[in-house]
Amino acid sequence: MAGLNPQKAYRKKLNDFISMKAPPAGLTVDDGIRYWQERLLSFFLFVGAFLGFFVYLPSVALCIKEDLWSAALADTIIYGWVVILYFCKSIPFAVRAISVSLISYLLGITLLLALGPFGGGPVWLFAFPVIVAILLALRISLISLAVNAGTLIIVGILLKFGHMEWDYPAANPAEKWIVISLNFLLLNSIVTISIALISEGMQNLLKRQKSMLASLEKSEEKFRVLFEFAPDACYLSSLEGTLIDGNKTAEKLLGYNKEELIGKNFLELNLLPPEQLPKARELMSKNFEGKGTGPDEFILNRKNDENVLVEIGTRPIEIGGQKIVLGIVRDISERRRLEEQLHQAQKMEAIGML
Repeated sequence: MAGLNPQKAYRKKLNDFISMKAPPAGLTVDDGIRYWQERLLSFFLFVGAFLGFFVYLPSVALCIKEDLWSAALADTIIYGWVVILYFCKSIPFAVRAISVSLISYLLGITLLLALGPFGGGPVWLFAFPVIVAILLALRISLISLAVNAGTLIIVGILLKFGHMEWDYPAANPAEKWIVISLNFLLLNSIVTISIALISEGMQNLLKRQKSMLASLEKSEEKFRVLFEFAPDACYLSSLEGTLIDGNKTAEKLLGYNKEELIGKNFLELNLLPPEQLPKARELMSKNFEGKGTGPDEFILNRKNDENVLVEIGTRPIEIGGQKIVLGIVRDISERRRLEEQLHQAQKMEAIGML
């Protein structure tokens, strides 16, 4: 906590407390939407268990005052179940998610029947399928929308035939209820389905990304094996010429450990004679344009001050979204020596024939 100001330290403690129960063992951010669903569920339960306490007390007190013992018992059971869900992480995620969703529905229908459309009931009913969309699948959120629609239809039927009345009179209550219900269901469907589709789309996107990353890791592993054990010297550099990596053959060819060269620009090192630097810069400019070069002959200065004749070919490639240059360096000293010997032999043979 050292180095944090008191306000940041307090926020970190609060976040640690909220997330202390948040994801279960073995679940990390790499698990995608599932991880965030756990975090959101934990947050919902935290709010219900701690902030909900200040709603629970006056609600129960009012129920007792008005001799509504069944309502007080229901409030107590619901609040106690929320507390249990928050602290008992051994309860499966699906059970906790469904419980939170059903609590929202039960609160909504209870308040709606007791207080009518101008109480808190419609708000909780609206939240019911939204919570389902956030925590569960698209299909289940559609079922929750159907449950809401069925509930509103039943309430409308009760109003139409006079089996239910609220404390305030209203002209044409059934007709007004139809208009209210249609607007409610329209907005509820738009919000719920949008959230469910976004959640499902993000989950599918994360799955594809994980699959692509796994394929990329396999490709990079194969590339690393080929790179390290290639018979020719290989190096990776930035487009500006800063060395990033080199293989064992490169170390053997130059006499340097790659740690001595990584992070340094080869134009600033003593690897090339001064007269060959302009040619090297010209080839670098082609790499900037996305073009490969070579093979081109160069003389390299080894660590022991010996010179070696090489051919260098380069290709711009992309690894992990970064554009770099792959260079392949082939020692042609022996080949050139044999070519010279063959040339001399052919020359001597031609002279002998004369």
